[in-house]
Order: sequence, then C-alpha cells, then structure tokens
Amino acid sequence: MTLYIRVLSGGVEVQTDNRERVPLQPLAAAALGLLVAVGGRSGISRQHMKDMLWGLDDDFDRNASLKVTMSKLRKVLGGDRVIYAHDRYRFIGHERDYVDLRVSRLLTARADHLRFDDPARAAGLYEQALDLWVDSPMTGLPYSPAAAGYLNALRNEQQVIVESMVETMLSAGRHREAAAKTPVLVAADPLNEHLRSLRMVALARSGQKALALLEYESAEAAVMAGAGAKPGLALRTLRRKIINDDPSLEWTRSM
Repeated sequence: MTLYIRVLSGGVEVQTDNRERVPLQPLAAAALGLLVAVGGRSGISRQHMKDMLWGLDDDFDRNASLKVTMSKLRKVLGGDRVIYAHDRYRFIGHERDYVDLRVSRLLTARADHLRFDDPARAAGLYEQALDLWVDSPMTGLPYSPAAAGYLNALRNEQQVIVESMVETMLSAGRHREAAAKTPVLVAADPLNEHLRSLRMVALARSGQKALALLEYESAEAAVMAGAGAKPGLALRTLRRKIINDDPSLEWTRSM
C-alpha cells in the first residue's frame, strides 16, 4: 500500500493510495513528523526522541510512553516503515510512498542546479516546491527546546525557497509576476530585508517606481518597530538607485 505523508501542510497527515486519511494519535503524528523532518537516514536516538516529544518532563515514565507511541505508529504505518535498531528510530518509506518534504527537497535541488542556466525553469520548480508548504509546517508538535531548533531550521528552509523563487523569477524577466506574488510573502516575513529588496526591484522593473519607494518606507517602518534601527546598507543603497534610475537595475538576460 502506498502512503502519502505530509508534514508541511500544517499538521502531520497520512493518507492511503485511495486518499483515505489514516488516523494518528497526536503523539504518534508528532513522532512521525520528527522522523521525517529530523531523522533522515541516520534516524533519531531514543533519548533524543523523548526529549523532543516531552522535553525534560520526568513526571511520568517517558520510556514506557515512547514505547507505546512508537508501537502505535508501527501498527498504523507498518513495521517495515518505522524501524528500531541500535537504540535509534528510523522512518524508511516504501519506494512508491509520497513524502512532501522529500519531494520539496528534490524539486529544490533540481532548481538549484538549473537556476543560472535556465532561471525560468528553475523558478517553476521553486514554485512547485513552495506550493507544498504552509505558513507553519508541523503544527501541533509538542513544544520542547530539543525540537525548537529543528523546527526553526525547517522554517528557514522554506524561506530560502521563497527567496530563490523570487530571485529566479527576476532573472527570467518575470518582473510583474514577481511583484504580484511578493506582497503575501513579505507580509509573512516583514523583517526580511532581502525579500523586501527583491520586491522593490520587481516593482521598479515593472515601471512602478513610486510603489517601490513606498515598499522601502514600509520596510523602514517595520525594521524600526521591530529592531529600533534603520534598514541595512543594502536596502538603503537600493532605494537610492531606484530614485536615481540607476542603469544597473535594468534587467539583462545574463543576470
């Protein structure tokens, strides 16, 4: 049976090949999400899995709880998908299983390879990868310091895809499309000055100089409110170039 496993679309979800949802208890879903997002090929040690699921809470038998949780997960997914060996848990999907995070990483890797030689195609691949994500992947995971760093890394991975997509859209000359797509992206990450700069370039190249300068003002207000400082030198320099209609902002196919 083929399984469709999604960890990027909010909560962790599993569906069968006929699109029936597989019921997972919250802890089992969280454990699966961690195995997919954190475990990789090496898996996760039993101690680290306990720390990520429950933090340092010692008010109950974490060993027994983990054993029950993983037993339920193996029962639902199949014992050959969730392996325990050498004190480590690993998720091993079947050849035809669909795992959205793995698909996203494959698409991103292909786009990275193409971005300088074929930016138009690369931009499309980044868009496909980004379509698999939502604002907050793996929601519902119990918070713990041990898991927080991995979740932040996952969100950073999403942000890299966002920026790469807009960069390649601009390289491919899709300026108006980039300008139309970036407002929601900026709204999700208002302090990201690089993303702000990409939007400003997209607007300027689309003949919307006034809006590009308004974008700077919005960025400046957000940075002042969030960090108590003006935007960085790169964004300030870009503003001056837009004001002065600097020729370096013009698009060329070699970019």
